[in-house]
Amino acid sequence: MTWREIDHPRGDDGRFVNRLDWADQLAARMPLRPHDLDTLLEGWFQPVRREAEQRVHPNSGFAVRVGTGRQLVRPPRGTRDAEVPAEFEVLDYDDAPFGQSYQVVGREPVDLVYRGVSIEEWEQAKERGYLESDRRGVLAEWEGTNAAIDPQTAAYYLPRGGHGVILEIEPRPEQEWFAIRADDYVRTRRQIPLDAVRAVSPVFYRDPNYQLFLGRRT
Repeated sequence: MTWREIDHPRGDDGRFVNRLDWADQLAARMPLRPHDLDTLLEGWFQPVRREAEQRVHPNSGFAVRVGTGRQLVRPPRGTRDAEVPAEFEVLDYDDAPFGQSYQVVGREPVDLVYRGVSIEEWEQAKERGYLESDRRGVLAEWEGTNAAIDPQTAAYYLPRGGHGVILEIEPRPEQEWFAIRADDYVRTRRQIPLDAVRAVSPVFYRDPNYQLFLGRRT
């Protein structure tokens, strides 16, 4: 990155007019590191923490989970084509029976999901009034539109060699979201109305080498 004075206009007091200083401008042109991406996503969406807290056990010195956590319900082994409603199992790590690390104390519906889409897919959704998969990355037509339960995973769905955004979506019963055995995504075969989109990230760019940048690139 070459310094060009013309790119950094100054005011009458000699200070830079640019909102970003030189270091920030340089950072803005660098690929996002995983930690930086996580920080940005948590700031924009403030996702609910699914995992139980980890602490060091005072006697063993090993890291153990405490409190409650949540994991996506999936069909049991041997049921390859089975589908189950998109729900979380609520796990209690504090009062688990002897010999078990946790016990299941209930279920609750998946309340928020995240989907990485291309700018073209997002603009098309705004024009027609609903979101539906552009079929990019699906393995079979029956999959419908899939989404992740956390924004970090959704970032992997941003298009290679193009621009995209991450959407925070509120699943609704009429959309019949479901999970399968193969992965930790949830899916719906229904159209997702625009008013179910709770938040939209700023624009990302993923280059042909899969590096992710914040902002548009020409």
